[in-house]
Amino acid sequence: MGAEGGEQGRPEGAVHQVRKARGFALAVHEVTIKQYKVFVAATGHVSGTDCRSWDAETKAVQNRPGADWRALASGTVPRDEDPVSCVSWLDAKA
Repeated sequence: MGAEGGEQGRPEGAVHQVRKARGFALAVHEVTIKQYKVFVAATGHVSGTDCRSWDAETKAVQNRPGADWRALASGTVPRDEDPVSCVSWLDAKA
């Protein structure tokens, strides 16, 4: 984990080994926009706003104020069958 010389403004730091004390689950398929909509409607979950995504122009990860899973930073509206993106770790855990 990490990057040679660390990464400015990122918590990963320099390259180092990480060991997991417990296993973790990983799905076979991505969660779709439609599935996430059903979850939000059923639970009343309020997803975070703003999104961090890669900017090809600056070749860096940029904060995208106002972008979220309903309206991506690219300005496109995702289709129901697309994988959900721009959700935080807390959103995914919920």
